[in-house]
Amino acid sequence: MQPLAVPGPSLNAVTIPDLMSMVSLSKALKLKNRKVQKVNSLRSKIHNSNSVLMGSDPDFLVADLYPELQKELADLWNLKARINAANVPVHPLIYEMAEIKGQITWLNSLNTARGKQMIGYMQTEPQEYVAQMDAAHVAAEIDRLQVRIDDIQDALDRHNATVQIEID
Repeated sequence: MQPLAVPGPSLNAVTIPDLMSMVSLSKALKLKNRKVQKVNSLRSKIHNSNSVLMGSDPDFLVADLYPELQKELADLWNLKARINAANVPVHPLIYEMAEIKGQITWLNSLNTARGKQMIGYMQTEPQEYVAQMDAAHVAAEIDRLQVRIDDIQDALDRHNATVQIEID
């Protein structure tokens, strides 16, 4: 194993095995999610066991868990970096999908009130509202955007299934 210097106050060195295996990006994304769960679990155990009443035994020894957390974090950022590098060709699609999802969220919050309505508890007479984009138009636009999201997701799924990356 070759040592890899990792900058940071508490990380001294991380080792990268000489033998790495190839997996699909889909598999790597699943592994990343498991690593995130592991990191969160270790953080929770450390958080809950760090300070206990004098004379009480902690559920976990922080001195044992913290080095494991450091290793898991180093593995996680390394895996994320590999995934990110493999995703460079589809970054425009990823960004487009994120913006479309934001647009859908915004459209769902758009006030499409029309006609006479009593809005507000102090009103004594209905007010007439005119919507420049009515609810039907908003719904049609959301449907159109959702089709584009589905197309992008299909392309990303193909990319994730066919691209291979090395992992530890």
